[in-house]
Amino acid sequence: RAVMRRLMLGLLVALVAGCARTAAPAGEEAGAAAGAAKELVFWHTQTQENATALDQIVKEYNAKHPELPVTATYIGDYTQLYQKIRASAAQTRNRVLPDLAVAYESMIADYMAADIVRPLDDLLADPQSGLNAASLDDIHPAYLETNRFPQFGNQLLSFPFTKSNLMLYYNESMLRKANVLPPATWEHFIEACRAVKAEFGITPMVTAIDPSTIDGMILSMGGRLISSDGTQAAFEAAETLEAFKVLDTLYREGLARQVVEKNDQNAQFAQKQCCFFFRTSASRPALATLVGKSFDWGCQGLPVKTGEKPMTVMFGANICIFKSTPAKERAAWEFIKYFTSTEVTARWSMASGYLPVRKSAAKLPAYEQFVAAAPQNRAALDLLPVARPEPNVAGWQSVRDCLEAAETAVATQVKKPEAIVQELDQCADAALTPAKQ
Repeated sequence: RAVMRRLMLGLLVALVAGCARTAAPAGEEAGAAAGAAKELVFWHTQTQENATALDQIVKEYNAKHPELPVTATYIGDYTQLYQKIRASAAQTRNRVLPDLAVAYESMIADYMAADIVRPLDDLLADPQSGLNAASLDDIHPAYLETNRFPQFGNQLLSFPFTKSNLMLYYNESMLRKANVLPPATWEHFIEACRAVKAEFGITPMVTAIDPSTIDGMILSMGGRLISSDGTQAAFEAAETLEAFKVLDTLYREGLARQVVEKNDQNAQFAQKQCCFFFRTSASRPALATLVGKSFDWGCQGLPVKTGEKPMTVMFGANICIFKSTPAKERAAWEFIKYFTSTEVTARWSMASGYLPVRKSAAKLPAYEQFVAAAPQNRAALDLLPVARPEPNVAGWQSVRDCLEAAETAVATQVKKPEAIVQELDQCADAALTPAKQ
């Protein structure tokens, strides 16, 4: 009987403990699941050489902050990371959220709508641990602007982290032989593609599904993506149709073809199977390795409609802090400050191909040597003043699905540009329903 009583008592204690754990607040559950109280869990998307560079920076940070070290974890690409966080945020219990994660603005808007993001304004303004006026002025203004969300009281909900620009890459050796210059306008771009096809017998441009490139094309025509109040798409305008007519011409005349993976663009460019492709400026290091000295190549911003000023689309993710405990939120902010400090952002830029967050980074001797080593290293930096961000409202991530469908339709030539644009605008307006609330 005594043994039975001890067994029953043990079961009762276990049951009570289990109930206590079940009743824990959601924030505590998330902390326990994603990293407990003795570490900061950071979810990211970097692979290969970039992951190695990131791990080195994290290791250096942890050596200086052993009390709450960062654990950097690769989750997958941006879409996979976004889906994982959204799925967890939808849970009322047993949420598994990191302390920090990389994300695009449209993703952060959705996270904010789920009430899981920790705004940064008070941390930024803190007299002891914030950033002073000189430090803030050192950060490229557009990087800070795109991390403020008018839909949520203009709060700073994230911080610039892995920034880049959309670039047009071109085989300069091919263009010289075809007797054309790097194209400044869309009219010139189509002419250059025709000349390259006639000279070399190849499809001049390879494309990969990318909503941001479509956004860039619309902006380069002088168009808008969204209404001034951020609640309605602006794809019904003439500039959107102009962009899709350019794409229609390219695909219809055999001047462009799609590849499955974005990395296929780099490979086929290096193998001289194409002359042009659009991709992030962060592709430069890998491309330089692939091409070597086999031919001359360059990169620039998007072609524009005749009469429009040079421009490109601002690419790259930001980093946000998720709600947890005051101690972990402050520690997460310390890591962000470290990663975006002048020396670290310069090293990260040189290793990864992303752009430095701070202006002062470009003045470091090592970075000046890096830029001078190849004109491609300077091209994206020079475009920063004319780089434009995409909308950061709730629902824009779903608008990207609409843009993907529209891009697929024009690439496969199943519909005329007019029908594609009409469907795109309707799809986008429906996707922006959260922004209207």
